[in-house]
Amino acid sequence: MVGVVGSSPIAPTKLVLSIHDLAIYWFGELPFYPHQFLPNIQKFFSENIPVSIQGSILMTIVFQSTRLFVLMVFLVALISGCSVFMAAKQPVKKNVGLFEVGVPRSALIAEFGAPIISETKDEKKIEIFKFLQGYSTGAKVGRAFFHGAADVVTLGLWELVGIPTEITFSGDEMAYLVKYDKDDLVEEVLALKGD
Repeated sequence: MVGVVGSSPIAPTKLVLSIHDLAIYWFGELPFYPHQFLPNIQKFFSENIPVSIQGSILMTIVFQSTRLFVLMVFLVALISGCSVFMAAKQPVKKNVGLFEVGVPRSALIAEFGAPIISETKDEKKIEIFKFLQGYSTGAKVGRAFFHGAADVVTLGLWELVGIPTEITFSGDEMAYLVKYDKDDLVEEVLALKGD
């Protein structure tokens, strides 16, 4: 069966219309507020399109809308991972309590990594440790969960706030100068940066 829209025949198997197409056909251009003209579009359907293909046209419109919705959800999920991922990957909290007299050098290296400077002066080893003081696991998980929930509620718009927040709060840079005795035990500590 062939339906007639205006003066042109339409084959039902080839018919793919959208609300935009119908509005352009009916009004000549897309109106500013398409929802105001829904009764006219319904009238257009009932007067110009055979009942046998009205269902397939509506299903096509619904399918296109569903496909767009699924695409939007996928994009939100793809984009929304940024602040969540950044919160989860923040530096871990270091135990700065180890910078005290009597702690072995090996304990400092295990916690903070290799020193950035290591030299010997007056037969005493002097080292400088530099690191980013991060956050506890609970704080990182809480922040990641909050970012994820905010992304879902705002359909991804939270990323405009979440990403700069995570960049800003990415840990505090700290540096300590440590002097050791002859047994490689901490003799003196001086905080150079942080604390």
